Amino acid sequence: MVITMCVFVNMKIELSNTINENYDKLIKDRLTESSLLVSQLEYQKKDLRVYSYINEKLVGGLIGYTIWGWLYIGNLWVDSKFRDNNIGTLLVKNAESVAKDRGCDFSYLNTFSYQAVEFYKKLGYEKFGVLENFPKNHQRVFMKKIL
Repeated sequence: MVITMCVFVNMKIELSNTINENYDKLIKDRLTESSLLVSQLEYQKKDLRVYSYINEKLVGGLIGYTIWGWLYIGNLWVDSKFRDNNIGTLLVKNAESVAKDRGCDFSYLNTFSYQAVEFYKKLGYEKFGVLENFPKNHQRVFMKKIL
């Protein structure tokens, strides 16, 4: 169902389940421009990737970025065959080290109650927010750390 009530006669609302890379980029760029005008901060987002290999095979990786003095850890994965061998810890520690070199004082992430909350707690992260029933009967947990 499309809901329409607008004073612009020629306006159209489109619902889509597919990615339009051009529109996505335009929307993100315009939001960034707006944020920069308000914050008066220079936009210095830098992607950060940390990979782990055993015998030339990728067995773990961290995807994140640094911005405005913060490290954001977006994704952390370690192959199930190699868990409990400190690979995840080494990936996070290396990302934190790079973030410090880039001038970051803080780190944040989100995970799920059934995933890595205890892992991140052992690395010094603390909860600062929780979404209940995301997914149902679980929590999405937001965590941060002073580097």
